[in-house]
Amino acid sequence: MNAAVGLALFFLFAYSFCMSQSGVLKGKLLLENVEDEKFLPDKILIVITQGARRDTAVVDHNLSFSFENVKTDSFRFKIIPPSKLPFTLIRFSSEGTTKILEVNYAPICKYSDSKN
Repeated sequence: MNAAVGLALFFLFAYSFCMSQSGVLKGKLLLENVEDEKFLPDKILIVITQGARRDTAVVDHNLSFSFENVKTDSFRFKIIPPSKLPFTLIRFSSEGTTKILEVNYAPICKYSDSKN
């Protein structure tokens, strides 16, 4: 019986520890070329990677995105389709808070460069 209680307390502690070290990540893309806005909403993916965990969000019609339960650590940030403006590694260290990003974005077409 004591082992079961100890195990239950361990999992309760582990769960509360993991849940307390997370936050919300919200952001908005700032377009380099405003004319691109009519083509881009609902076609852009934001991918964040933390270790083996990968989360994806679709950018909405306001060019905004949001992630819940982001662990407080560093993570890689990727935009699909890619941008010619680099923006990859982000530190997120405020537990239980919301981090707001404004990301400059200039989409590039992989077919725009000729190999000739």
